[in-house]
Amino acid sequence: YDLNSKQLFDMAYEGKFTDRNPSLRAAGLLSFKENEKIQDCFVHEVNEDEASPFFCQTGPADYKLPPPRVDIYKGFHSDMKECLQPEVDHSFCDVLDKEFKETVYDSYWKKPTGRVADQDPMLPAGMEYDKECFGRPTLRDVTAAELVSPQKSYLDVMEQSRVGHEMYKKTHDDYDPGEQVQRNFVEPFKQNLVWGKNTSCDPQGGCIKKVMTMKGDEDVLVSKVLSDHRQRTKHLVGKVHAPNDNIRCVPEGHAFGILNKRGVYGVAELLQDCDPSLDKLDLLDELSSINFLRNQIAKRESAFPHRDLLDTFHRIDSNHTNVLSLQTVYEVLADFQLHPDKVPFEALMKRLKIMSDDKMIDFVKLADVLNVNVMFPDISKVENVPKEMLYFETTNQFSQKYHHSEEFDTKGIPTAGVPPRPHVSIESLVSPSIFTTYGLEPKEFFIPRSREFLHTLLERLGCRFDTHRFEEIWHAAKDKKGCVSVRSFIKAFKSVQRC
Repeated sequence: YDLNSKQLFDMAYEGKFTDRNPSLRAAGLLSFKENEKIQDCFVHEVNEDEASPFFCQTGPADYKLPPPRVDIYKGFHSDMKECLQPEVDHSFCDVLDKEFKETVYDSYWKKPTGRVADQDPMLPAGMEYDKECFGRPTLRDVTAAELVSPQKSYLDVMEQSRVGHEMYKKTHDDYDPGEQVQRNFVEPFKQNLVWGKNTSCDPQGGCIKKVMTMKGDEDVLVSKVLSDHRQRTKHLVGKVHAPNDNIRCVPEGHAFGILNKRGVYGVAELLQDCDPSLDKLDLLDELSSINFLRNQIAKRESAFPHRDLLDTFHRIDSNHTNVLSLQTVYEVLADFQLHPDKVPFEALMKRLKIMSDDKMIDFVKLADVLNVNVMFPDISKVENVPKEMLYFETTNQFSQKYHHSEEFDTKGIPTAGVPPRPHVSIESLVSPSIFTTYGLEPKEFFIPRSREFLHTLLERLGCRFDTHRFEEIWHAAKDKKGCVSVRSFIKAFKSVQRC
C-alpha cells in the first residue's frame, strides 16, 4: 500500500477522539500539508471579519483605585508634610487673599521670606557681601588635632615631662613618690648622704625582684596542649580556681562557703577616732536578718499568700485587737514556712514599735514588713559616733579647761564652726598671686615681728628711716600687748605720714 504519513495518523487515531470544533487546531493533533515549512507554521493569516471583534470602539473607562483600607498611624509629627509641601492655590481669589494676608508683615516689604535683608545699600558699590569678609584672618599655627595629640616621640614626651617636673618642684613642691626633697642646703650638707648601716646581704638590692616575683610567673614557651592543661587544672593567682571550667555551672557572682559574721571593729570603725556605735551595728544585723527573710519570700516560685497570712492572724484574734502574742506569731509564720532569727527579729520589732514590752505584736504592721511590695517603715538615723562621745568646745574653752599656762599654743587647733582651709587652693594655682608665687600666706602680715626684722625688711624694700622716725612709727603701731606686725606698722606709717 502506498500511504502517506497523514493517512497513517488518521488510521492510528480513528474512532478514539471526537473533534468537536474542526476549525481549530487541537493540541497534540498533527496537521500535515504538502510543501509546508516550519516558517509557515508561525504565520496565521487573519481576515478583516475575524479581526473586527478584537478592536474596541469606545475609550477605556476612567478607573480609580479605591483608598487603602489599612489605617497606618502617621506618628506624632503628622503635620510636618503639610508644612514642607503646602498645597498650591490655583484659583485667583485664593492667591490674591493670601497675598493680602502677607502684606501685614514687615518682611513682605523689606526682604523675601527665608532670606536676609539686602545689604547692598550699606556697603561700597560693587562689593559682594556674600563673598567678602571684614577683619583680620585668624593665624592658624597648629590644628586642634596636633594641639591635643602632638606628633612627639616617647623621648620628647619624657624630656618635656622632666623639665615640667623640675618647674613644678619649685612652684608647687610637687615631688614624685620616694623622691628626695631638695631644700637647697649649703655646705657641709651633702645631698647624697645616707644614715644607718649597710645591710650585709644584697647591698645592690637585686634580690628584691626575686622576692617580689611569684614562682611560676615567668614566661616560658610551652606547647599548646601543656598550656591548656595548666589553665584547666592549675590555680592561677588572682583568679577563681575552676578546674575544667566548672564555674559555668553556677550563676554569675555566686560565692561559696559560709558568710563570716561582721566583726565589731571593721575597717570603717577603725578609721574613727572613737569606739564604734554599738547601736548602729545592732541595727545593721537586724536589717540583714529581715532582708534575708524578705528575699526568701520574693524568690519563691509561687507568689507568697500575704492575704492568707493576714486572714489567719485575724481568725486567731478573737477580740479584734490586731494584737497577738509573740509565740502565736512564731507558730503562724512556721505554718507558712517562715523561720526568722529570733534575737534580731525581736529587736527590730521593738525598734519599729511593732512589739510592746509585754511581747504583744501588731500583726497588721508585721504583715506589711514581710510584704516586699510595701515600702519598708522609716528608721531614725543612727550616727556613726555615739551620742555620749559627741562633745564640742571652742578653742578658748579647750585652752582654759586643760591648759592654764600662757605658753600653750592654740595656733594648730581649729576653731569650732570654722573649718581650717589651706592657703593654696585651686583658684590660686590657676591664677597665682604674689602670695602663692613667693610661698606666703595672708597671716604673715599679722604675725608679731621684732624691730630688727621690720628694719631689715624696709631696707630691702628701699625705704630709709632715721632712728627717731622709726621709733615714732613703732610706738604708734603697738597693740594692747605691745606687739607690732607688718600690717600694723604700715597702717601706723600712713597715719603718721598724713599728720
